[in-house]
Amino acid sequence: MVRSAARLATLALFLPLTACDDALGPDQGRLSVRMSRADGATAAAAVVAADLVQATMGPVALEAVASIDVTITAVQVQREGEDEGNGPWVTLDLVAPATVNLLALPTDGGDGLLVATDEVDAGSYAHLRLLFSDASITLNEDVTLADLTFTAGTAYELTIPSGAQTGIKVQLGGIEVPDGGAAEVELLFDAATSVGNVLVTGSGMQMTPVLHVGGE
Repeated sequence: MVRSAARLATLALFLPLTACDDALGPDQGRLSVRMSRADGATAAAAVVAADLVQATMGPVALEAVASIDVTITAVQVQREGEDEGNGPWVTLDLVAPATVNLLALPTDGGDGLLVATDEVDAGSYAHLRLLFSDASITLNEDVTLADLTFTAGTAYELTIPSGAQTGIKVQLGGIEVPDGGAAEVELLFDAATSVGNVLVTGSGMQMTPVLHVGGE
């Protein structure tokens, strides 16, 4: 019975979520953001804070990780030509479950998990960022890092650097939202690269999710 309930919960995560198609305002279009998991390795590199003291990097094998659960608090985009550091950023409406297991995302090539969709001003958008709050990592097997052993089946708190402040930033390369039309962004989570750059610090485990735009 417990196993059946777990399967139903997993299926519920991937049920299609549909936003209301309200009439678009003048000079507006609809922008949607989906998330998928990349099957193979990519050229993306994890971003590691340079000021970490006595931090020990993994690597952690992908098969040793059962789940990486994160709570997405905001998805924001920025128009072409704006200062990435100072904004302004446009916040999209979230439509996905607040907490998502990144390892359970649909693989690229299928329909990704719809996480945000909203009406935005028509035009070109250059940057996107995801903001996170709570995150945890659960292992399939015992893993030893920095002389510390993390046991299988335990959900450990996972720090995502700047996740709650400036978020994980992704270059969109100037995606065009047409006036009266729609555009879609697929974000690919590079699972192997991400878990291969896990850090152990004085406050616990830390990881920067590696994301890039599908098709790049």
